[in-house]
Formats: sequence, structure tokens, C-alpha cells
Amino acid sequence: MKNEKQKFRYVLIALLIFLLYFVNEINPIDSDSGREIKRALEYDSKGYDGGPFTSQILYSILIQFTNVENTIKVLNILNIFIFISMIYLLIKILELKKPNTKDSTKILLILLIFSLSSVFSTIWYVKPYLLTLFLVIVAIFLFSLYISEKNKNYLILSSVLFSVSILTKNHAYPFIIFPLVYLGISYLKNKKFNLNEIFCYTLPAIVVLSPILLYNFYLFGLKFWHYPNGWFFDSGVNKHIAEFFWEYPKERTLSYYIGQWEFIKKTIPYIFIVIFSVIYLNKKNLRLTGYFLLLSLLAVIPFLVGVIPFYNVYNYFFAVFILMVILTFLESFKISKLTRILIISIIIIFSTISIISNFEGMYNSVKNEKQILNDFEEFEKKDSGAQKIILSRDYKLQPFTNNYLFLGIEELDKDSLINLFSYESGNQETLKSLKKYNVCFILLYKDTKYNEEYFNELLSIFQNSFQIDKYNQLDELFKIYDGEELVVYKLKKCEDEN
Repeated sequence: MKNEKQKFRYVLIALLIFLLYFVNEINPIDSDSGREIKRALEYDSKGYDGGPFTSQILYSILIQFTNVENTIKVLNILNIFIFISMIYLLIKILELKKPNTKDSTKILLILLIFSLSSVFSTIWYVKPYLLTLFLVIVAIFLFSLYISEKNKNYLILSSVLFSVSILTKNHAYPFIIFPLVYLGISYLKNKKFNLNEIFCYTLPAIVVLSPILLYNFYLFGLKFWHYPNGWFFDSGVNKHIAEFFWEYPKERTLSYYIGQWEFIKKTIPYIFIVIFSVIYLNKKNLRLTGYFLLLSLLAVIPFLVGVIPFYNVYNYFFAVFILMVILTFLESFKISKLTRILIISIIIIFSTISIISNFEGMYNSVKNEKQILNDFEEFEKKDSGAQKIILSRDYKLQPFTNNYLFLGIEELDKDSLINLFSYESGNQETLKSLKKYNVCFILLYKDTKYNEEYFNELLSIFQNSFQIDKYNQLDELFKIYDGEELVVYKLKKCEDEN
């Protein structure tokens, strides 16, 4: 048994080395990651902004010791270690519940984790999704230790980590009640109520969460459930974008839920095994499968009630816990050797296809965006930024510069959005809004769908339209860079200041 554990550790070390090889190869452009870097850059001057707390503090500390580029590399390497540690902890949770977990089950766990695009993609981004998932899994592991050993220190630590996961990303909200639900079911079964357990769990959560939640409540009111945090809906024009452009929250009709098949299908390509495992529950695996089914239910509740939209990128929690239901079934249910081999073979085949697809998808994404980065590097050579502000649709390029701060459209108020991007607005209104936000550059993408179509659809909310020629007609602006994917305008006033 000891040798088997040693062999499996070697497998995890090999995986670690394999992923580290790709650190310099996979570096995708992502607006959410860019927003996190900008929040970290502004922490010293503006303080906590009411958004995800853990990432803003952690990233701002890292940036103090190095530049943005090195911070991204450190975070990518940290994500890889977190990912491998997460796999190890999931196996330990299985072993706590099922001490003689088969090696084949452990290998399948690795294959399945890698095959989940919503989980695999989190390794390469600096947005704190993987960190949130990891903190929740560590908290579940500690709670599982408490169930096994009845050491209250584990219960207290699990409460702290569930709380910290919420401060990292609000997707973790549902899981803080998991221990309470589990303990409640145990109380009903044993007809014993242990107030001390409830106290040991709830008090640390109150201590950790109260300062930040009260601060958010003071700033934004009771909006902790909004995507991605309350601040998103209260800063700038986001309220209008969310309601009229993204049409969020969606009306929760039957046809809406039926239309989420893509979400379910992409969660895990072995959904039939989940259904099969639930149908054929028996007394031996009821408790263990129920453990992960409860977590799966908590993961999907925010989607069902409409506080998180059905996007594949957000289903990483649901995917992992459904995966654990499958592994529990394979580990606990008595099936013939031939049937087991057949199911494992199907999983290996489809997992391999999914893993190749995930790597190819990430590579293609990076390849397609390489010209954008090349253009941005060429632009930087033409100007010494010195923390000047670039107005852009998003924050995609923020992780690739130490010289500029990006101002995303979500930070603009409604009037400024219209003044800066509407073709119908006057030149003086445009200049007034540029001055209001201390903007020196306007960066636009040449991709018609990403630029013109997006802005035209967005501005149609206000009965306005977008034309890039607007900026060519402004005497106070000049085109400083015109590349294959990007065009950048600079305010002449900023040129004079140089």
C-alpha cells in the first residue's frame, strides 16, 4: 500500500513538471484577469474597492516586489501547484471515506479533471477561480477530517477557509452551509443536537466575513449575490449594460432552463454515468455518493435561482463535484470486472479526446491573440507611458504592461460612455469626458465583431451609434499607432506634456 501511494506521488510530480513546461507557452489574453491586475495596481492609491478581497490583497502584495509581467508568471506557477494540490486533496477526501480507493480510480480522477474545460482553463488565468475552488476543497477536506476524527480544530479551520473562499470569489457562497446541512442531517438521523458543533463552526465564519460584508453592505447595500460582486453593478455604466445589453438577470422560464443543455453537456461528457450511479444507489454507497451529490446541488443552486448566469466558465464547482459522484459510483458500486473495464475504457477515450481538445483550444486562442500582443508591444515602443491611462473596451492587455493603466467602459458613467463612443456626441462633450477620467489614449480593436458591432449594440440602448471615424475628426486627437489588430489614438495635450 505504501509503494502504491509512493507511485501515485510520482505521477503527480510528473504532472507538475509537465504543466510547468507550458508556463511560457500558454499565456491567454483575458479581460477578467486584466481587471484583477488593475485592481491590484490601484490598491495603494484607492484602497479596497469592494470586489473580490483576497485576490486584490494577494496580487497587490506581489506587485510590490516585482513588475506586472513577473507577477503574472508567479501567479501562473502558483496556479499549477494549486491545481496539483487540489487533485491530491480530492483523492485524500475519497480515501477518508473509502480507505482502499483503487489506483485506477485515482488515475481516472486525473483524466477527468484535465478533461473539464471549465476547470482546466482556470490554471492559465489570474482571475481567482482556481484559488476559490482550491480553498473550498481544502475546507471540505478539513471538514471530512472532522467527521472522521471529531477534532474541533478541523471544524474551526474548515469554517475559516469556507469564509476566505467567499472573500476570494462569490461563487463560493453556497458551500459555507455544507457543514451545517451535513451536521443537520446527522442530528436528525441520530436524534441528537450538538450546539457546541454549531458554535465552533459559525463563530469563525462570522469573525472572518463580518468586516468585509458589512463594508460591502455600507457601500452597495444587500447585493452580495450579484455577478461577479455587488460593486460590478454599482460602478459606472454596468447597471445599464447588465440590464439592457446582457439582459441580466434572465427571466427564469421553462424554455430558458431547457436551453441550458450546452452547460450540462460541457460540465462533464459522462453525464449518463452520473444518472446511472444515482439510480443504482445502495446502502453501501448512499452516504458517500450523497456527500458529493449535496455539494453538486449547492454548486448548481446559484444558476437555478438566477444569481449566476449559465456560462460554461462558471461551472467549475459543479463539474468537479459531479466528477466525484462518478468516481464514488465506480469505487463503491459492485459491478462486474468486464463492466468496470468497459466504463473505464469509455472514460479514458473521451477524457483523452477532451484533454487534447482543451490544449488545442488554449493554444489556438493564444495563437490568434498573438498579433494583438505584437501590436501592443509596437505601440509601447512609440510612447513612454509612465502610468498614463488608456481607454479601452476591456482590460485584456493590462497584464502585459507596466507603463499604462486601462480604463474599461464599465467604469464610465452613462453620460461619459455616450460622449466618448457615440458618433452623435459633440467634440466638446468627448473632450470633456476624456479630461474627466484623465485619459491620454483610446485603444480600439480592428475586429469588427468585437469593436463596431459591440459598441453599436451597446449604444443602441441609448438610441446612439458608433463609428470609428469619430476620432479622426477630432483635432485634439491623433493616431499614434495603426497595426493589424489595434489602432490607438493619443490626446495631443498628453503629447505636449511629454
